[in-house]
Amino acid sequence: MAAELATWFLAGFCVSLFHELGHATAARFLRWPFALIRIGVGPLLFRLGALEIRVLPFGGVIRMPEPPRATATIILWGGLLTSAFTGTAFTLAFFLTGQQFLFLFAVAVLSIVGFVFNLDPGIPGSDGHHLFGPRPKARAWARQGVFLLILITIAAIYKP
Repeated sequence: MAAELATWFLAGFCVSLFHELGHATAARFLRWPFALIRIGVGPLLFRLGALEIRVLPFGGVIRMPEPPRATATIILWGGLLTSAFTGTAFTLAFFLTGQQFLFLFAVAVLSIVGFVFNLDPGIPGSDGHHLFGPRPKARAWARQGVFLLILITIAAIYKP
């Protein structure tokens, strides 16, 4: 049980790191400066240059000056598309390689969940919120609740 929990935490860290690095890569490509990439929430574990790692590995943020709308759109899609690619790649790796490790499954599930949650404009602070503007929260949480319930059910039933 502890090993499974640690695997999910490691997967959450990797998914958050990949997503935020997607934003950072897009910003760097556009030559837009950023000061910090924060992975996780809670107390600081360590800082290495512009990378800051927190205790709970889920979520992240990249700090930068406010970019123009077109630049911000590309930077936001950089993280979203990285999550979509990560989810697709790890799902394919899980099902096609015959190596059905929990880590592959966890990264695939968390990447897909992260992509859907981040795309939803009804969640304050999400990439979708910044891309499409704020939307009513009640419907967003209902949509996400149903989606999350389906994914948790699949994850609970199907164990590698």
